[in-house]
Amino acid sequence: MSSTVIPREKLSAYQRWELNSFDGSTATSPRAEDQAQKEQDSQREGYEAGYRDGVTAGRTDAKRAAAAQANQLNSLLTSVNRDLGIIDTQLADHVLDLALTVARRLAGEALRIRPELVLGVVRECLQATGQARAPAQIVMHPADAQLIREHLGEQCAAGGWIISEDAMMARGGCRLESAGGTLDASLETRWHRLTAAFGRSSEWLEQPGTDK
Repeated sequence: MSSTVIPREKLSAYQRWELNSFDGSTATSPRAEDQAQKEQDSQREGYEAGYRDGVTAGRTDAKRAAAAQANQLNSLLTSVNRDLGIIDTQLADHVLDLALTVARRLAGEALRIRPELVLGVVRECLQATGQARAPAQIVMHPADAQLIREHLGEQCAAGGWIISEDAMMARGGCRLESAGGTLDASLETRWHRLTAAFGRSSEWLEQPGTDK
């Protein structure tokens, strides 16, 4: 059996492709290689651009979140400071009210234990008014009036003052009335002046155990 060898240059295009496919090598045109390289470069640039965009977006979102948290913190601090200011004011008011309550109780207790404290009040009033212009009287609680008669009776008489009694007055004060005017040194009036100086409006209330 004879075989015929066909020269390579005489093979058809189809036959040449078939033969070349068995030799393990594939020919790629330069144009295809350039296109593949361009595609790879484009993909790489796309990845890099996407990465950069992602980083930028992440930073922007982080800044926005941080700004929002800072605003919330500032609002919280402002609210806390405002609440602390209110608490301080309320606390100061409570402390003042407590102090006035304690002072009133101590004053009432002191007058009960030492009723002679009224003598100092009357002396100051006599020194402030001097000689009375008749008719003139010193009005006070009956129990205080008795003390004044015993200790300051002569001084009052020398100044032209008559000692009068008023059971409605609280102990510890007096009221001087004359043709020249009135000097109110009653405990109620003095207490009202004291509380008004602290921005309060409080009337004197007799404490339990204080004599009438």
